[in-house]
Amino acid sequence: MFKISPLFSIFAFGAIVHAQAADNGPSDFEGAYFKAVDQAKAEYRQGFAASLSKVTKAEVYLLDFEVKHHDPRDIEWQIHPPKDQFPIETGKTSRILKQEALSDAELQRLLPSLQTVVGVKESGGGAMCHFPIHGLRLWIGDEMVLETNICWNCHNLYLNYPDRTMGVIGIWNAKLEEIMKELMPIPEEQLVRFRLKYGNEL
Repeated sequence: MFKISPLFSIFAFGAIVHAQAADNGPSDFEGAYFKAVDQAKAEYRQGFAASLSKVTKAEVYLLDFEVKHHDPRDIEWQIHPPKDQFPIETGKTSRILKQEALSDAELQRLLPSLQTVVGVKESGGGAMCHFPIHGLRLWIGDEMVLETNICWNCHNLYLNYPDRTMGVIGIWNAKLEEIMKELMPIPEEQLVRFRLKYGNEL
């Protein structure tokens, strides 16, 4: 997985915060800190997106959009959830309905639009409903470098950062949505089930 050196990040954060605080005064320490964090995460996303060109294996998943809640303190569940469950975020999983390994041709078709989405400078997402219908796992060799889930209703994708925080990336990319829905079609019964329960489209 693409990584930023922790020592470099500390010095980078310190330099940015110190410089901005010196210019703007002590009252802006907090704003300078969050601006530095946003900048570091943007640089991470861009570097991580570029590293995805080395991906050698991918699997796509059809998920049950109704998320299952668990005790977030149950570390064993977080690390080793049941094989029929896909991690969504801490304390939440979704049942795997179907999974498929991608061919090399399918992977190469998927990667450019995925890299565009992940590598955005501004990561703002859509609504925070999050009904994940697709899951995605990518490997470089034997190392899984990305595990994410996607809600097409709110157009959000989840990304974990090296500091173990999770970020939401807005998927304003029609090509990625088109490719994912071709690689793992959403069955009509799932679309109808969602429409009847929530009154809108998945």
